[in-house]
Amino acid sequence: MRLKNIDLMAVIVVVVVNVVYIQLPYRPWPIGVMLALPLIFALPGYALTQALFVRSLSETEDTLILQPRLKLGQPVGVVDHITLGLGLSMAVAVLVGFTLNVLPVGLQAQSWTLSLAIITIVFTLAAAFRRRGDQGQHERITKTRIALYEYILFGLSIVIAAIAIFAAIIRPPGTQNFYTQFWMLPAQQTTTSCAVRVGVQNFEQTSTNYRITITANEVPVNTWSSVTLAPKEEWDHVVTVPIVSTKSIYVEAKLYKADSSGIYRTVHMTLNAGSGGSKDAKAQC
Repeated sequence: MRLKNIDLMAVIVVVVVNVVYIQLPYRPWPIGVMLALPLIFALPGYALTQALFVRSLSETEDTLILQPRLKLGQPVGVVDHITLGLGLSMAVAVLVGFTLNVLPVGLQAQSWTLSLAIITIVFTLAAAFRRRGDQGQHERITKTRIALYEYILFGLSIVIAAIAIFAAIIRPPGTQNFYTQFWMLPAQQTTTSCAVRVGVQNFEQTSTNYRITITANEVPVNTWSSVTLAPKEEWDHVVTVPIVSTKSIYVEAKLYKADSSGIYRTVHMTLNAGSGGSKDAKAQC
């Protein structure tokens, strides 16, 4: 590429950096945001605009309202390029997102990055192809006239975009909800019994004391009268459930908090119990 395509070369470099970055196993989110913003909001539309239109380097209009000049292959001003670039970039990103959402590959970080990269590179190559016949008519640099209201509108758009990004991903965390997680899963069974794994994890603000009870077909199986967990601490235990029925066993676990008289959490599971027909057969749950 000749020097006049330095902007297109920069577009390709940013695209390649995005593709390489998305393949890394560890990706700090601030760097990812800085790389993703131009790929989503600027580069596809910029490359497409460069392929469709010719930049005008000599705007002589002094009027506040410029005459419409948006014709394919015809010169357009810097403001028109910026507006078209932003609008087309967002349109391309939305269309790519909808397309990936209905495809088997799905809408993921890698698929979205690779799709936008391929589209941007295609647009960039098309823009370079359009410029191949340029014999230096753009070497003359002239001062571009931009009206005051265009500066104001462009500044407002930057402020709105910055506020949207801050509200979406960079804002400070809001009020956190505190709770306790309680679960029960099937576990490795013994020869004559079934088993379940019961677990508790404290997401409360302070250390909390719990009481846990387990029943099988309303028959008490085990009780933990005092389980104290610090914030983020986890407790789990494998409980052997005797086969009290030849058909099904309804296992229920209840969680109580020390500062509350009622049941705080409850989980249940139905195990299909039986044997293979032989006295020494392993229990089936």
